[in-house]
Amino acid sequence: MDQLPVELLQRVLTHLDIETLRSAALSCRLVFGAFRGAEELITGAALVRQIDRRVLPEAILVQEAREGLGTASVGKGIEFFTKNPGRGRESAAAAVPTRRRKRWSLAAALTLVRFHAKVGHLAAQAAREALARRPGLLVAGQPDGPTRAERCRFELAVYRFELYCNVVGRLWSADGWAIWDMFFRHFALWELEQLACIHEYFVRVVSRPFNFLVDHDVTWGYLEVPYIDQHVSEHAEALLAEGVNKIYSLSRASGYAECRALLSRGEDRNGEPARLRRFLGLALQEAGNLNLIPPCALEDMSAPLVALVAGHPFRCNLNDDDYDDDDDDDPGPSDMWAWVNRAREPGELVADPDARVHRAWAFPFWDVARLRAAGLLRRENLDLGLDLDDDDRDRDYAIPGFGFWRWRRNRLELELGRDFGAPERLAWLEDTQRERAAIWHAGGRGYYAPGDQSRVEWTGGAGRDRPQVVVVPPWRR
Repeated sequence: MDQLPVELLQRVLTHLDIETLRSAALSCRLVFGAFRGAEELITGAALVRQIDRRVLPEAILVQEAREGLGTASVGKGIEFFTKNPGRGRESAAAAVPTRRRKRWSLAAALTLVRFHAKVGHLAAQAAREALARRPGLLVAGQPDGPTRAERCRFELAVYRFELYCNVVGRLWSADGWAIWDMFFRHFALWELEQLACIHEYFVRVVSRPFNFLVDHDVTWGYLEVPYIDQHVSEHAEALLAEGVNKIYSLSRASGYAECRALLSRGEDRNGEPARLRRFLGLALQEAGNLNLIPPCALEDMSAPLVALVAGHPFRCNLNDDDYDDDDDDDPGPSDMWAWVNRAREPGELVADPDARVHRAWAFPFWDVARLRAAGLLRRENLDLGLDLDDDDRDRDYAIPGFGFWRWRRNRLELELGRDFGAPERLAWLEDTQRERAAIWHAGGRGYYAPGDQSRVEWTGGAGRDRPQVVVVPPWRR
């Protein structure tokens, strides 16, 4: 290998992913020398091979926010959005080797791609779940998974969620309206609806380990911690506000020990999980919608007015003709958003509770070719049930190609085999909470299962001779 020209070694290095590039550079003195001779060029080339150029500007923007903002505040957020979006897009263009390059060190690129791996994992899971919920989207002639453009949309939505966590965070006071408006005005309404889809998907992700602890943790039983069984849950919002890293860890947690390590805040009376009232869920409903006077349904508006209401997308406009192909010009997301909301008025066009059943299959993410092949965007094939009376909301309704769905305006379908909002489930939880409160007062901590206290951790020998009370859940009787 020492006979190879340095230029050839450098060309080979540009075709490696960032993690492999790091290992190769440290493998021997010869490769390290070749790498150091063109570190910026090699790292930039490897970076754009690993992160799609349509996603890279947001990835850079999020990294700048995560590293530079610290605790969110209105002033910091406004300053960041005033100055940084342009820099982020220029940095993305500069990462491409054929353009004026940003000085990409290998360490900075490693940070970027390691976080992108988590974003990509969550985005892929969200896309797979959405397709599984609506198999009608997997029609003959269409890919059996998300296309490149669809995958990029899911990744962009996850990055924008993280951007919200860093720029806005837990701000909820009256001053928070200024930063909410500053954030949301950068996005088209269908992009905000994409953000609502990702938010509700993340609620489902964190609810699984959370509700597992609600069922099995002694201290949480004593504290009477409730299930996450709604789209806007204060416990869920507090977890989501910690960002993608936390959500990714919770998505991969398995077993009581991992869930407890990620979620428990202590074993005393102050150990109740954190609550957060106003995060992204309510912010999208309250500040993400534009109100017009007089109100008018979307289908009754002129095309220019619809365009004005929908707004401009937060796309990567690099002001370079060579990058026109990187813009997402597929009309599928915007057309499907307008179709689903055609009978709604401004003020109801983002994160509307009545559209949750459609956000479950991520309706504003798909290519127009997939939507047309599935028979959507036609009135006879998509009955939204917008005019249902309250008495009709619990009936089953058929959507051709999609089977049956149940209208549940306020409850979250967690698809864990049971509905956590069912009365019998809540009655069983109440019984076990009384049992766990008695165990907690007797000195027990840790894992609890009905009829089995063998894994309860007793302090000072307490509870060893305590008789066990068997609580049988109603669905096992």
